[in-house]
Amino acid sequence: MSAPLGFAGRAVIVTGAGRGLGRSHARLLASRGASVVVNDLRGAADVVAEITGQGGIAVADEHDVSKEDQAAALVETAVTSFGGVDGVINNAAISIDVPFTELSAEIFDRTMRVNVYGPFFVTKQAWPYLKKSGSGRVVMTISRAPVTGAPKLHSYATSKGALLGMTGSSPRKQRSTGSPSTRFPPRRSPN
Repeated sequence: MSAPLGFAGRAVIVTGAGRGLGRSHARLLASRGASVVVNDLRGAADVVAEITGQGGIAVADEHDVSKEDQAAALVETAVTSFGGVDGVINNAAISIDVPFTELSAEIFDRTMRVNVYGPFFVTKQAWPYLKKSGSGRVVMTISRAPVTGAPKLHSYATSKGALLGMTGSSPRKQRSTGSPSTRFPPRRSPN
């Protein structure tokens, strides 16, 4: 059996890390030595307190990934705090349970902004640092919803399908940039 993967000296951004799966990612990375930017609109400071209370290194960030300028500020938090970015886990997402006949353009747009534009903006802003790292990685948290369907979660399933496509297109680019991306389809959140 091999030793657990270590992340000492690596700076990782985890979006949607104030609770659930993102929180678990942030805590695990920190426990393995990573310096973590815990990004979420709510709960980021609490997760940072958990991490630092266990001897880990983390900073809280409450920027809204659905806005390009704030995604840039999130990446700047990592660069200012830790000197660069070695990894991004795009985990932030929203899902609003509403029947299709009641799905408004506003709900659909908000879901796309967080679940699709957010990962796009954060990854695009982090890309030069990931490339400079020489071992940069991007992880996209996806879902089975685009394939299996999700009653009353039409905008969520659509957004995760778009994210699946975005990630599937990345390997062609990784050959020239050296920053691969990975899809991560969770079964359910541990928290």
